[in-house]
Amino acid sequence: MTEKTPIRGRLVGGFDRRDVITNIKRLSEERNSFMRECEELRAELQALRDEMSTERTAAETTLNEKTEQLEAELAAARTEIMAAKLRATDAEKRLEEFVIEERAKAASAIECAETRLRELREQLNK
Repeated sequence: MTEKTPIRGRLVGGFDRRDVITNIKRLSEERNSFMRECEELRAELQALRDEMSTERTAAETTLNEKTEQLEAELAAARTEIMAAKLRATDAEKRLEEFVIEERAKAASAIECAETRLRELREQLNK
């Protein structure tokens, strides 16, 4: 928009008054145009800032919700793991008790069988 209008000089009295007034009006119009453009750009910049702020808030909210959800899932998984470990420990104890009980039964059965075998041998020897 910068259009130069020459200011003609006069032999007496300096510059041509009409040229000076024309240049002042042109410069004033340019200034006003630049000021309007600057205000439009400021408004556009503010709108973009507001939009970015809104998007950032939404993203932070989503991130916080996802984080809370994942933390809850992690806590549930940890609880499930602890419960599984307790069940496994309980199963191991019951298995150990069962093995001890079965060994005791087997030992008792062997002892009974040996006793019966002795009795039968004694009867045969009589």
